[in-house]
Amino acid sequence: MSWDILIRGGILIDGSGRPGEIGDIAVGDGRIAAIGRSLPTGAVKIIDAEGLAVTPGFIDIKTHSDFTLPINPKAESKVRQGVTTEIIGHCGFSVAPVLPGKAQLLADYLSGGAPWLPFREMRFPEYLDSFPAVAVNTGMLVGHNTLRLMVMGLEDRAPTQAELDAMIALLEEGLAAARSGSPRASSRRRAAFPSRRKYSPSGRC
Repeated sequence: MSWDILIRGGILIDGSGRPGEIGDIAVGDGRIAAIGRSLPTGAVKIIDAEGLAVTPGFIDIKTHSDFTLPINPKAESKVRQGVTTEIIGHCGFSVAPVLPGKAQLLADYLSGGAPWLPFREMRFPEYLDSFPAVAVNTGMLVGHNTLRLMVMGLEDRAPTQAELDAMIALLEEGLAAARSGSPRASSRRRAAFPSRRKYSPSGRC
């Protein structure tokens, strides 16, 4: 048997909560091909993992890497920690959608956290389609504050029904494009207005 990679003698942790066990993992064609003790040594590359933990990739569920992945697609700081999946667009902030005439408004709004990002007009499906290939898997969120900014600007008040409907339409467009969710940052002033009118993914208030 010949594999691409054989990870030999590591402490295998499968994420189930069970104690780790010493064993080998064989990888072929980018997938795990075999797991066991003392697998045959035929492999293009053998990694000695004795004394080291071998685990599934970690999922970082709260990041702002939508600000950094476009300029650092290798994501070395995450990969070196074992992170293979990131959920991005948190705290009510996302870099899309950007409606016509609103690119500079969003750029100014996010300038404190991402002054280097080039913003351009695009709907959320286009954002997903144009996001660069990166070294980690990504799950995208549609920011609640970004939706408000696109529909209401910086108005310091609760939305009207028409404005709420417009935000719902933008969110549902993101849902249809298979995004992950919509975070709401209640600590942010413009996201914190109490109201009996709530929106759901179905568009019902």
